[in-house]
Amino acid sequence: WVIDYKSGSSRYREKAFAQLELYAHALTKFGINNPIHLAVIYAMDKQTEVRDFDPNQDIFKKYLKT
Repeated sequence: WVIDYKSGSSRYREKAFAQLELYAHALTKFGINNPIHLAVIYAMDKQTEVRDFDPNQDIFKKYLKT
């Protein structure tokens, strides 16, 4: 699991998940082969969102603009 507690608004959730996907990508580069789950917790809003990380996606192409 990669979990991030946010104090801001949940309207920035895609940005938060982009950050977590970069962390998950780094874990795969260090040899972690287990499924990786991502969670963003907005404590003030009492919201939690969970997604599965897809290690086969090209996250750099997805998030970095050239």
